[in-house]
Amino acid sequence: YAFNLRDFAKVVFAMLMVGKAQCDGAARHIRLWCHEVFRVFGDRLVDDVDRKWLLSAVREQTVKGFGQKFDDLCKHLHTNGDGKV
Repeated sequence: YAFNLRDFAKVVFAMLMVGKAQCDGAARHIRLWCHEVFRVFGDRLVDDVDRKWLLSAVREQTVKGFGQKFDDLCKHLHTNGDGKV
């Protein structure tokens, strides 16, 4: 895969598009960051191994960079009862 700074910029610019009325807390911004990372980078991955790696990396970075668990941030998406999104 060939990614460049333009791809990174797409994530940043999308986050900057959030309007003032939609800024209702850190969790929303972290979820938006996750969404944009999956949209920009994840949509281009063709191998399940790579997709699993990206999910694992995002899970790790939400804790490391933002101090919040990915599963807690996205618990509203939880549907199968296994404790993981």
